[in-house]
Amino acid sequence: MHIVEAAALVASAVLGGLLAALASARITYFATVPLIAAATLTFGRCREPRLHRRAERVTFRRQALATVRVLAADRALRPVVLLTALTAVVAQLVFEFGPLWLVSLHAPAALYGPYWAALVSTGGLGGWLVSRTRLDRPAVAIGFGALLVLAAILPTLGHTLPIVIAGQFLVALAAGMIGIRAGRLLHDAVGPQLRAGVTSGAGTLSSLIFLPVSVLFGQLSRGQGVQTAGLLLVLLALAMAALLAHTSRRPQPVTDAGPRVAEPTLNVT
Repeated sequence: MHIVEAAALVASAVLGGLLAALASARITYFATVPLIAAATLTFGRCREPRLHRRAERVTFRRQALATVRVLAADRALRPVVLLTALTAVVAQLVFEFGPLWLVSLHAPAALYGPYWAALVSTGGLGGWLVSRTRLDRPAVAIGFGALLVLAAILPTLGHTLPIVIAGQFLVALAAGMIGIRAGRLLHDAVGPQLRAGVTSGAGTLSSLIFLPVSVLFGQLSRGQGVQTAGLLLVLLALAMAALLAHTSRRPQPVTDAGPRVAEPTLNVT
């Protein structure tokens, strides 16, 4: 699935760049309308699975309390949740603010298409590589974390496009691989009844972290330059490397502390 999604994103990036070069950015924007309409119609034809409805339904409050109870009771789960959140923050920083480096270095417009295609390809490439990388071994995890930090340093020191793009590509690739690893750890550490709730909590945490980080990044890039703002990426990479090494031993699954519920269905009252 990661490879299919990455292939679609790469194709869209290349085609979008070509269309923008041959026509205009406005035409490229409106060319996405038929694709969005087709996706909406296709989604409308999908049928929701009904197997989960055979289980007991619970209120959102009970589900949330059970999720918080699991996070509070299992100390080994907290680093995994934090690693998941930080990985999402780092990936979002690269995708949201990475083009600012190209703007500051006066990159030609024709470069943005291949650049974006390289970034979005990291999802599929990371999914293929992570299955062949033993991140559960402490030595491998430590070495991989060191490479992540070095890659994050490149955009802060480099003043040429190849170095900056290579650094961003490697950071996005490493974040994709670590994100899959963290997702697997989260899957193994939480029972099926609360897995969706804990995963949603990690996603919420990533948004809460990204908001102040993005504001600080914008202030630093405006006042000191994008290279200085890139130090935030280095600090986050250091935290990710430490958490990756800490979680290199796969935790044992925990017993659910909450009600026996079907996780896809919540009856909010």
